[in-house]
Amino acid sequence: MHHSPPVDRFANAPDWLPWTGLTEIEDAGHRGYAYWWDGTAWRRAPYPEDLTDDGLDMDLTRISDEQEALGEILDAIFEAGPAGADQTGAGGIDMEADVRRTGQDLLRHAHAGTVTPAVVEAVLGRLGQTDEVPGVPAALRAAERAGLAPGSALPELAAGAGRTAEPSCSAAQR
Repeated sequence: MHHSPPVDRFANAPDWLPWTGLTEIEDAGHRGYAYWWDGTAWRRAPYPEDLTDDGLDMDLTRISDEQEALGEILDAIFEAGPAGADQTGAGGIDMEADVRRTGQDLLRHAHAGTVTPAVVEAVLGRLGQTDEVPGVPAALRAAERAGLAPGSALPELAAGAGRTAEPSCSAAQR
């Protein structure tokens, strides 16, 4: 979010936010918006009247709805090249329907927390990466960090005890 004058996305934020984790995320270069759930409603820092879009709608619209997320998966597969380029495969297989099933399987496994090497290999295979798929270990690590693989937990940052360190972008935007 770019605005002049800069907006402190953490103004009036509660002490219990995971300040150490937020500082690390911001210091790693991740920028955007900040919202938190206070048990009754989503909250954020106050914005100036002329700031009408912080990017949340654009980011979440693509992934907050299952059909939108599936569309993103299908787009990625069909834009990847060989595996998605031809709409009709060998034996007259409807490639779009086949790719849609692969995407639906990925979403089903993600919801169930059962993303395994076989699930990842199926998706990456649809992307044309079939020879000893090098992306499988990286994709599995990402699934584990997100709590989507068997035996993994949803990520959680420890609650803070107050804003002791200011995230770098908040300071830089003032």
